[in-house]
Amino acid sequence: MLEAVGGEEQQGCQVLSIWNCHWLLDHSYLSFGRGLVWAAANIPLLILNVLTWLFGVPLSILLAIHTFHALTSSTTHEFVKLEKLEYLNGFYQFSFPFSEGLWGNLRHFCCPSGLKLWKRAPPESDWPETFWRNRYYQCCG
Repeated sequence: MLEAVGGEEQQGCQVLSIWNCHWLLDHSYLSFGRGLVWAAANIPLLILNVLTWLFGVPLSILLAIHTFHALTSSTTHEFVKLEKLEYLNGFYQFSFPFSEGLWGNLRHFCCPSGLKLWKRAPPESDWPETFWRNRYYQCCG
């Protein structure tokens, strides 16, 4: 679990440094000459600018996905294979049966206190009714 925490922090630093590099590149173009002279002088900056977009966008998306999983106490495998996992039978997508709330999830993700054994949560149909999910109406579906 400690490796996951380090990976998330490292990924956040990488995304931040890539977009910082993009900002610096946007303010570094040489402004002498026109047309071919300008292009020849700025070719290295143009190449670096394209590379920041090629790496920055996918890494930003990946950081957003990993942050979502950290906040909901879920995994990519559970999110993608929900219907095929036996221990998640009876749950709907976006149920997050292992979630301990926003602050509990963040505490467990950032400061793990050892191995935690999860007990199997009851099927979602057995959960108590809430404002968001009840037998009279459903929000969003």
